[in-house]
Amino acid sequence: ASGQRWVLVTYIPDSAHVRQKMIYSSSVEPVKRVLGPALWHWITVNDVQSLAPEDVSPVTAEHRNALMSEEERSIRAENAMLSGASSSGPVATSAGSGLAFPLSSEAVAAVESVASDPSSGNLVKLVFDNEVINIDGRRAAVGPEELPNHMPAGRPSFFVVRYTHQFEGSNESPLVVIYVCPDDVPVRQKMLASSAKAGLVAEIERIASTPVALNMEATDADGLSPDNILDRLHPQSRNSNVHAAA
Repeated sequence: ASGQRWVLVTYIPDSAHVRQKMIYSSSVEPVKRVLGPALWHWITVNDVQSLAPEDVSPVTAEHRNALMSEEERSIRAENAMLSGASSSGPVATSAGSGLAFPLSSEAVAAVESVASDPSSGNLVKLVFDNEVINIDGRRAAVGPEELPNHMPAGRPSFFVVRYTHQFEGSNESPLVVIYVCPDDVPVRQKMLASSAKAGLVAEIERIASTPVALNMEATDADGLSPDNILDRLHPQSRNSNVHAAA
């Protein structure tokens, strides 16, 4: 009926096979489109007994987070990412692209700046911070040779970078997204970050109003080397004239 607001509750038991969880994740968007603007809230639970009245009450995500312990926030974040669904707050624009967690306002501003004005910093690192994708440190100005020095330790992250280089005598600065995940990161964290990659890349393109020229993964500093990235950017045309800008 007109004026009704809907809460979508999805049940994903821990015992469900990973493939079943992935299939569910890919089928959520059609349900959201049918509900449209009437969809006010979308949560996921892995235990029916854990569904509390406050989970479907009109409280803000900030208030709900304040009531939760750090362990509860971590568990809720992991469950939401595994299911591909946002676990708190009204459905935001970020969630509309299939992104499990929204980007913070700081992350959105940083992505916009990297895309539109890389001269003041062409690299921003995005990480998962509770139920929000946030920036890790400040924007940085890095050349291709310096990028491997930014390899993170201990947790996965996403690099959004205007990759400034020369190719066949021309200066180019394509928008590149790199999912950076060291080998020593726990398997569960790898699964969570990997499952969010497609939605995050789509959201970055929307924010930047620019297509991502290269979407790749790296597990170590060698994966961030100029040779590796340029081979991917110009797979058919790499020759002796290709070299990284200083």
